[in-house]
Amino acid sequence: MRDRYPSRIVCLTEETTETLYLLGEGDRIVGVSGYTVRPPEARRKPRVSAFVNANFENIHALRPDLVLAFSDLQADIAAELIRRGAAVMTFNQRTVDEILQMIRIVGALVGRQAGAEALTDRLSAGLDRIRADAERIVPRPRVFFEEWDEPLISGIRWVEELVDIAGGDPIFPELADARLARDRIVDPAEVARRNPEVVFASWCGKKVRAERMRARAGWHSVDAVRNNRIYEIKSTYILQPGPASLTEGVRRLHEALLGDRYPSRRSFLASLGGATVFARAAEPEYRFIQFHNQAAESTLHRHLTAMWTAVARESRGRVAAEVFAENRGTPGSDPAALRMLQAGDIQFFTLMGGILANVVPAMNVQQIPFAFRSPAHALRAMDGALGAYLVQEAAANGLHAFAIGAFDNGMRQIASAGRPVATPGDLAGVRMRVPAGPVFADTFAALGATPVVLNVDEIYGGLKSGRVDAQENPLAVVELFKLYEVVRYVSLTNHMWSGFNLVAHLPTWRRLPQDIRGVIERNATLAVRRQRADQARLNARLRTGLARRGLIFNDVVQAPFRARLADQYRTWRMELGTRCWSLLESS
Repeated sequence: MRDRYPSRIVCLTEETTETLYLLGEGDRIVGVSGYTVRPPEARRKPRVSAFVNANFENIHALRPDLVLAFSDLQADIAAELIRRGAAVMTFNQRTVDEILQMIRIVGALVGRQAGAEALTDRLSAGLDRIRADAERIVPRPRVFFEEWDEPLISGIRWVEELVDIAGGDPIFPELADARLARDRIVDPAEVARRNPEVVFASWCGKKVRAERMRARAGWHSVDAVRNNRIYEIKSTYILQPGPASLTEGVRRLHEALLGDRYPSRRSFLASLGGATVFARAAEPEYRFIQFHNQAAESTLHRHLTAMWTAVARESRGRVAAEVFAENRGTPGSDPAALRMLQAGDIQFFTLMGGILANVVPAMNVQQIPFAFRSPAHALRAMDGALGAYLVQEAAANGLHAFAIGAFDNGMRQIASAGRPVATPGDLAGVRMRVPAGPVFADTFAALGATPVVLNVDEIYGGLKSGRVDAQENPLAVVELFKLYEVVRYVSLTNHMWSGFNLVAHLPTWRRLPQDIRGVIERNATLAVRRQRADQARLNARLRTGLARRGLIFNDVVQAPFRARLADQYRTWRMELGTRCWSLLESS
């Protein structure tokens, strides 16, 4: 089935790259634009173009069977690629509806029509929720969106539509149909005359200089200037005509438009899904959002809930938190939630090291196969010198990790639909679901399998549809996500430890007073230790329980698997560095 669709795709802009990753098809991409930052794992792909030029020789060397381009600005690139024999699809989306249609078309191009429809449904539902909440904004403020500074260019159509959805009234509605930037050039004096109450600026990747904006002739009397309501939004969030603008972009517009008159704005943004809410009786000084990717029935959710309840009580209501199971259903799951953490849209997150390594590379050490004999062995290492080193590495990369912050999930096992795995040869040609982390893919490729990246919320569907033949996770995931309905065999490889690192948005953490930090750290330590004990009890009975459900278990000798990974161990040692590897070996 896979051979019927393009499998070597070059994306000349970021939005098609992100769309393919959200559809679980990132492995089809062989080249990306040099401006690509979303998702982080895409940055490891070969970079073959800027926005208006491309390296045709490098693209040709990648042997693409499809190139995805955007707009008239890439028309010359597309024409040259066609002359060189490439198949090129050029999009020209300029409205919210056209963005959604682009996502559907990209899905169809790779055989993921149903997934694309589901993604666009989720994106549309999110826009509807923000539109409904925007009814609170009365009167609606006048808004100017500045796409470039010299010459001054007003916002493109999809941006103006998102401003409207978020609760503002664009001051140049007559330019909504102007598709070209040259047709949206405006006079700074005319902007001042129309007197916007809010100004957003996103200068296509260039740093916004608010002081230069305030110094423009006549702008001293503009309401947005007088009231200090000039906001910068990164171009990757709002000027990307794809999933980013329909999620993070519109959320940032909406939060700014709500303003300080509406103190519950962050709790609203957090409430775009089911949540556990604490300490609402009094208005807290600090509001936090906590994501995790496990089911609401998991030990992780139960103990995170208890942790934040205790923090709210001990802080006497100064702290309120909302805990969302399964990442609140966020499109893109863990990688998308990790980007939200980096941006400060959520403040706390738990995530295993192999995915967290997309931001903190040293976290890959947690997923080195056969490095830990048991969860107890791994947890001693995380509470010791190796864990302390990872805390330092997290801080160097913009995240706060906790000294005792590793929740447990157990050892990873292979669960398959077709046949059990006893030797590395049994993995030959097996389409193995893996998370979005390089060590997972490298491991199973070295063992002869074909890694297929799917987020945790896509595993069941991938197994049921036959898109993947097997998956590897702790037994708790097989139980809680009901994978026992779509697999038959469980091979006890114990090939990796799986845990959840509690991390925080570093700027948020550093702004907290010391007493609040102490309350959170103390209760995090208690929650971690209690969850570990509960998870150990659960894991001890899962084999028996899953066998009763009809699953067939087999024990595996690890030595042949380790031998097949000899070259990979040398690579991982080089990538992690001498200090990290020595801490792993001594743990």
